[in-house]
Amino acid sequence: SIPGSVPEEVAAVAKENGVKAFFFLVQSSDADMTALADLLEQGIIVPYVNHFDFSQMDMAHQQQASGTTRGRIVLTVL
Repeated sequence: SIPGSVPEEVAAVAKENGVKAFFFLVQSSDADMTALADLLEQGIIVPYVNHFDFSQMDMAHQQQASGTTRGRIVLTVL
């Protein structure tokens, strides 16, 4: 991991909300991905994914803009 600085505006919002903001880059390895896959299979870690159809793009955008999204948003285009 490579620690870095958080933009000032992000740090200010984090501080207003009583949390600390961190920025870092991670270079993963095959062993890391295997370990994560094992944890996922065992249910020890659970991904949070919000799925939307292409026709629900406005809802997906509203979800993202709300600032309350937990996990990732996936928009299905097919």
